[in-house]
Amino acid sequence: MFAVGDAEQQTCFLFSLLYNYLPESPIAAVGPPDLDVGVCHAMQGVLTMDHNRALAQRVLAEVRSVAETAGAGSPASRAEAMVELVINVIASTADSAAYATVLSMGPEGRRTLLAAFDRVGICAHDDPFPTVETVSCVKNTNYRIFTAEGEQMTNRVGGAGFEALRPVGDGGGLFSGSGRSYALVRTLQATIFGSVKLAHVIRVESSAAGDVVLRSTDERVAVKCMSKAAVLNLQRSGAPVNENPLKELGCLAYLTRQMNGAFAGPGVLQGDPRRVVPLVDLLEDDEAYYMVRCCHLLQGKRGILLSLVVFIAQRSFFSVFFSFIFFLIHLFLLYSLNFLLLVYAVHAIIFRNNNTQSKCLNGSCLA
Repeated sequence: MFAVGDAEQQTCFLFSLLYNYLPESPIAAVGPPDLDVGVCHAMQGVLTMDHNRALAQRVLAEVRSVAETAGAGSPASRAEAMVELVINVIASTADSAAYATVLSMGPEGRRTLLAAFDRVGICAHDDPFPTVETVSCVKNTNYRIFTAEGEQMTNRVGGAGFEALRPVGDGGGLFSGSGRSYALVRTLQATIFGSVKLAHVIRVESSAAGDVVLRSTDERVAVKCMSKAAVLNLQRSGAPVNENPLKELGCLAYLTRQMNGAFAGPGVLQGDPRRVVPLVDLLEDDEAYYMVRCCHLLQGKRGILLSLVVFIAQRSFFSVFFSFIFFLIHLFLLYSLNFLLLVYAVHAIIFRNNNTQSKCLNGSCLA
């Protein structure tokens, strides 16, 4: 009974061993004979992880505080002895063969151990974040977008059609509550499961004739589009990847709701929340998930470099190339003009000095 897989799978394996044999479980009294040995090995794997190693002594302290109240020989004291043995094995002061000699901590001991893990912060599950709620949307590839002045916008190829995301029904994004729509203007970067696109926030208005008019605003957002087919292929393959899109959605939703005070999590976020780019909306249709995130750096005074990068990304290669050539010509002419003015000034000074000396040599210079 040993844990296999990545760090999260090992943690889930440990928790399953403890959860499945709690006092209220119908199989608590008929656990496998090597259950506690398996718990010891699983706990060793979890507490050896770099991000958990510093928590091992805190887990022991939590269990010990309960054991001191419960008294010697209690399930909590046997859980304390088990944790202490695992820590000694990690520190190479004991051998893992001693796991076979530990006294069973029983269902109540497992409850104590689970509570200690939870208080310390070792609480990974298959999906450690709350269920993510999305807003259904409709994506159309031929929307016509108008500026605030009423002019029709053109896309990069000179056409009038834009991809746009519009929430279905009453809208009401989970995070903004705005029900806003977004015009996808330009692909900024391809990703593993789709792409990241620059988008304009658009207002949905009605014309005098009763038609729907989509009008662009000055606000820009980044929309990360994640293909549901690609995500499904990942889930079916079972192959380990560095990025799990569904957990990314859950994590960002959790952080955003924590920063907005809309979700009471297990603790208070530490650090500067301005360093986390929050979600604005989370949309989905039959084909993809759409994470909408703010691009306030593009509109702030300190976002000049990022604005330049996005400006370049929105242009074709030849447009950027000829703009760069024009920029070099502009610099050349500017510095050439400055050089000529400097030469003229130096020449004028030298000529005036030579002229003055000539007059003095000819006797026309007054004493």
